[in-house]
Amino acid sequence: MVEKQRIQAIFTAKDYMELYRTQKPTVDLMLGIKEQWEFEDFLEEEDWIYM
Repeated sequence: MVEKQRIQAIFTAKDYMELYRTQKPTVDLMLGIKEQWEFEDFLEEEDWIYM
């Protein structure tokens, strides 16, 4: 439950790079990516607020 709350707090803060750093294996699997630059490209392409 603590991990879920932590992830929710990261989303609330819109700190997507922290989400990537702390949940990299899950994010990579979900998005079909392997490298951080691919995640950064995803954020830019999807018009996410990049922090």
